[in-house]
Amino acid sequence: MYPKLIIRNVLRNIQTYSIYFFSLTLIYSLLYAFNALPNHPVMTSLSGSKKMLTTIMTQYMGIVSYMVVGAVIFLIVYSTNFVLKRRQKELGLYATLGMKKSHIMGVVICETLFINLLALVVGFLFGLMILIPVSSLASDFFMGNYFGRKLFWDNYSVELLVVCYLVTSLIIGALDVLSFRKQKIISLIQDNGKKETFISKAHGKWQLFLFTISTILFCVICFYLSNYSHLRFLKNHALAFIVLFLIVVVLFYTSLSQFILRLISTTPKLYFQRYNSFKVRQFSKQADNNSIVIAVLSLFMTLTLTLLIFSGSTYTSMKKDIETYTPYDMEVSLYRGEDFHYLNMTTKDCLKADGFKFNVVDTEYQYTIHKADSTYKDIIDTNHLWPHDKYLPDTPLKVISLSSYNHLMKIQGKEGIALKNDEYAVNQHYKGTEKQVKDFLKKGETLTIGGYSLKSFSKTPLENVYFLSSVGTNDFGTFIVPDKVAKELSVDSMAYVATYKEKTDMRQVESFLKSWLERHYFKTSEGESNDFTYQTKLGLSELSISSMGVIVFVMIFVAIVFTVISFSILSLQALTNSLDSAGDYKILYLLGNRYGSNKKLLFQQILLYFLTPFILAIPLSIAFGNSLLGYFTNFANTGVVVDLRYLGLTVVLFIVYLILTHRICSRIIQNN
Repeated sequence: MYPKLIIRNVLRNIQTYSIYFFSLTLIYSLLYAFNALPNHPVMTSLSGSKKMLTTIMTQYMGIVSYMVVGAVIFLIVYSTNFVLKRRQKELGLYATLGMKKSHIMGVVICETLFINLLALVVGFLFGLMILIPVSSLASDFFMGNYFGRKLFWDNYSVELLVVCYLVTSLIIGALDVLSFRKQKIISLIQDNGKKETFISKAHGKWQLFLFTISTILFCVICFYLSNYSHLRFLKNHALAFIVLFLIVVVLFYTSLSQFILRLISTTPKLYFQRYNSFKVRQFSKQADNNSIVIAVLSLFMTLTLTLLIFSGSTYTSMKKDIETYTPYDMEVSLYRGEDFHYLNMTTKDCLKADGFKFNVVDTEYQYTIHKADSTYKDIIDTNHLWPHDKYLPDTPLKVISLSSYNHLMKIQGKEGIALKNDEYAVNQHYKGTEKQVKDFLKKGETLTIGGYSLKSFSKTPLENVYFLSSVGTNDFGTFIVPDKVAKELSVDSMAYVATYKEKTDMRQVESFLKSWLERHYFKTSEGESNDFTYQTKLGLSELSISSMGVIVFVMIFVAIVFTVISFSILSLQALTNSLDSAGDYKILYLLGNRYGSNKKLLFQQILLYFLTPFILAIPLSIAFGNSLLGYFTNFANTGVVVDLRYLGLTVVLFIVYLILTHRICSRIIQNN
């Protein structure tokens, strides 16, 4: 009997369970896809230092998965409460017909576990499908070289899904037992109605005061959060700030509906126009009853939007910087000095002697870096350098000849500069010394280099990139001098730069350079040293973008999960509101408003309710995102390109949940 009853109830209440089932399925699928990714052949096939990315991603996803399981539990708790309230009268009817409470609890628990199990199975199958495009995207993110099968079974991720199911099932059972144990039959059948909040019963002037104060405080908080220098203060006083912030958000949403109601009601022409009074009353009732829920969802959406803005912008910015900081495919430097070897050989000669295949080279150039007798502390203020630049004050000035500099610019398709015989220029592309170099050039001081007295070519530095560099640690100040001046200076290093021909296997070149460098280490009194260093566009790209790719993937995963939970709760709330408002829509129907008009009116109500959490989430995420991007700008020594494309994920989920919720709610008001 009971198995038939369970199946029949599930089919009869398919609308009630649809949002819950869809959301749980989507979360299970994402949980499988993102946890299986670190073990996917796309990631395990990564070479070199990138293999560490799989370990890092596994650690991050392990921590995040616990957060997701907690989020799933929260969704299940909320959904279970919704389902029980929705079917309260039905379950009370079972009790009046003689069914024992234990049997009712058993039926409800079995129904929920059946839905949960079905979501698990469908979510797993859907996760297998999601993993295919996710692995392809990961291959692009991490510059992988895998072209095999993308469909992948991961035992660990399957076990994680099973554990998640067992934990949530235990919680579901406990919630159902606690809900029914002390419930009386009469309380199940009767509708006790909704209680008004303290704010809704308060005087209009008091509501206006609370709304004004909360709005002002919120604006102050947004302004404060937008400055990245305040992040340290927030870290030290996080608890107090969070408590204050929560109070402000709850007060804002609690007073918002009543403020709007009284504001519009003061304009009778607007208030009584068509269905405006109905719309305002419905929104006021919904927002007032669910103000705390909306406040929590607003914070969820803030986190989501901030993560998407920050992760997308930082990744896009680093990709852009890679193109800026890597004008050539490879650069190999040979150091000169009493501590080094190969004093009579060029960098290219050494590469040729060790078997480097130059048939891959399209464009090449070899130039010399000189060093002056003066050091950087002789020309710039070195008292306020970044901590990792503490070596710079005693470093000899870095010098390059005019002809070498112009030739390097020519390779990049840029125009060179023209210097007189008594002039010098400075190329600088590093935020750590930007102010100091600019201050030095503004003075227009004459500088003695190689026995020549030179004056400044310009009062502002050039900002070109003439050598391969790690993002964030570029040129702290190179002096460009006439060739005759450079010839008088000692040689610091000789550099060989090259661009590859099309279809060159860059990984093969990278592999050669790595093994070649390892052969040239020699012991010194201070440890090991090497005559050579090398940089490649591929290596720098992998180092910068791939590492950031891990963070982006994890952030996107968290953002999607929180988005799903937020929209799920909004949908469940909208369903509850539709049930409560079914009588109101029936009255409108009897007064002549057709079903199509009611359906349109309902869509407007749901759309407004879905948009409400974004009232605070959007400005708050912009402020917080701006602060994080400002911190990243200074930390990574780079500019930021704001990329909002990743917000498309939120937009897609918003539309899906909006359409699904509207269809279900429309059937509810039609059937009631």
